[in-house]
Amino acid sequence: LYKVIQTSMQVSNCSTALDSHDLPMSFPDYYSCLKGGERELDTFYRFIGQFTLLPWRSTNVTFRMGSAFLCSILIMSLDCIEIDPPQTPVGSVIWLHGLGADGHDFEPIVPEIPIDVPVRFIFPHAPKRPVTINGGMEMRAWYDVGAQSPSSSTDDIRTSSDLIQELVVSENQRGIPNNRIILAGFSQGGVIATYLGLRTTDRFAGIIALSTYVHDHEHVIEEVSFTSIDTPIFMAHGVMDPMIPIARAVTSREVLTAANYQVEWHEYAMGHQVCPEEILDIGNFLNHCLI
Repeated sequence: LYKVIQTSMQVSNCSTALDSHDLPMSFPDYYSCLKGGERELDTFYRFIGQFTLLPWRSTNVTFRMGSAFLCSILIMSLDCIEIDPPQTPVGSVIWLHGLGADGHDFEPIVPEIPIDVPVRFIFPHAPKRPVTINGGMEMRAWYDVGAQSPSSSTDDIRTSSDLIQELVVSENQRGIPNNRIILAGFSQGGVIATYLGLRTTDRFAGIIALSTYVHDHEHVIEEVSFTSIDTPIFMAHGVMDPMIPIARAVTSREVLTAANYQVEWHEYAMGHQVCPEEILDIGNFLNHCLI
């Protein structure tokens, strides 16, 4: 929150001195305001107004732009594990873990992937959040899972997609364009990878969707970007998956192929996991996309 106030002061050319001890509330308190209704937002901007020249009671366009700006600053950046190749990387793989895991989950398989070009692997840690299906227990999750409608997690998924987009921009700034970046994800991570990859206006090198599904498949075609149609997609699933039945993944595949996406489909005699054969196939897909 201190960083938010500092930045907004700079934007409004405010010269008031501010120390972090001046903040009477914690970051979670103010972040909850942003996720609340109009009254909660009013509380947040009233506090911001103490330190900046941004109007907090105005409803004009200037205020709305300022609100969006401040909200965007509040988006958390993700902690990540990075594995760099010995040579200068010619591409990057951003790999998202599943529910309850963390970025270390797929770190050990990197040496097992038969890839022929130097690639940077990035494994972000999902934020911790209460998960309804697990009795409200707090764990790393890209979105909440509950007994609601299939589209009920959309807001969480969109927020996580924005966080991954920040990593994409960071890679762009390091010299790796989108067409040299592959989005990969397992289970929940695959939902985020496909959500972002299908909606981008700057095509990725590929999408790897492991033991996962396409969120809200009935309406996804209404939101996909024409630019993403040529994106190669690797989909793999275990025929004995008890967590996400393979039928759900097949339905997602059919939706994508009907929209003319290039889907490379694999299924394996396994449950909700990865297997050695799958790792070899992933390596072949990476080589196809990045060589």
